[in-house]
Amino acid sequence: MENEMLKTPVTGKLIWTESMKFGALLGIITVVLELLPMLWTPNVKDVAALSSGAVKTALASSIISVLYVIVKTAICCWLLVIFTKKVASSYSQVTSSHTFRFGIFTSLLSSLIVAAYGLIQIKMMDPASLQEAVSMVAQQNPNISADQIEDIGNKVISIMPVMMVLFTILKCAVVGVIASLIISRSIPGRTQNPFEQRF
Repeated sequence: MENEMLKTPVTGKLIWTESMKFGALLGIITVVLELLPMLWTPNVKDVAALSSGAVKTALASSIISVLYVIVKTAICCWLLVIFTKKVASSYSQVTSSHTFRFGIFTSLLSSLIVAAYGLIQIKMMDPASLQEAVSMVAQQNPNISADQIEDIGNKVISIMPVMMVLFTILKCAVVGVIASLIISRSIPGRTQNPFEQRF
């Protein structure tokens, strides 16, 4: 069976099938990584009630969150390397062009899962909390009236799902293309230029 897989011709359908499998796995792992920051990130009401001393703690938490995004991205790239090596070792005819496509498709498919999770998360949020968060920012400008603040909040809440989906897909696409281009230069190593073959 293993020898048959090694000799299997590598087609676009095969790359797509493998991408769906590993893309789903990468998406699920990414969602788990997205959930972890909730253990230390304060919610909107907590932030509003923080004392001046505790604000420093909230700031430190924000810095940790930024660092965590970097670590999370590195973990996802590392997993993409492992998945690409797995595919390359399973099919002897895989070239750099194939691994480049595999990386992009896997990243995009995982982004759909992460975006779906984000939509569910937004739907489960308390609209009052979102409105409060917008109000806290808008109140920094004394020229904005209460009615304007409420209007801004409603507009932000209405477009947030669309913006979140677009941002998630765009972010994963950019990271996926860059990571796939780098990875395909060395995996499987038989074709140095990932653009050498037609897509």
